[in-house]
Amino acid sequence: MNGYRPSPLGLALAVLLLAGIAGLSRVPYAAEPDDRALLRLSWRYQAPADADCRRPTAEELAQLPAHMRNPDACVRTPTPFRVTARVGERWVVDDTLRAAGARQDRPVFVYVDVPVTSGWHALEVGFTSLAPETGGMTAGAPAVALSWADTVRIEPHEIVLIEYDRASRSLVRVLP
Repeated sequence: MNGYRPSPLGLALAVLLLAGIAGLSRVPYAAEPDDRALLRLSWRYQAPADADCRRPTAEELAQLPAHMRNPDACVRTPTPFRVTARVGERWVVDDTLRAAGARQDRPVFVYVDVPVTSGWHALEVGFTSLAPETGGMTAGAPAVALSWADTVRIEPHEIVLIEYDRASRSLVRVLP
């Protein structure tokens, strides 16, 4: 019978490593300083389906293969959106977002976490549609200009959540 006998050095090393891991697991660790909190922007916005729809021109139809020519089809111009956030005098978010999907016909998703210190803060959040690079807003497409502003006291570890409320068509703070 060929028995396996661990080496004393390997066994001592394993015990030492296990004791080190057990000792380090007891060391206190703070992922964030105690006075930190979050400003969270989280919503989805679905642009009205027919708002940015137009009929194709004769030139556009001529560029398509015969089997794809549909004069009643709808040509959509994707509209980018700008999301901004300010804490006090400091701009912490200024980003351009596009709708999801290959044709950018899905909702725009906003999800941003901004670490802030606890205390009183003047907060401003904005969400606006931008004119496409192809020459401006399409006829009939409503411009989106949503904003929310308030001075709030933020407690340590608190999350100030700003969402889009479809019923009121505005940005709102969700209170815990």
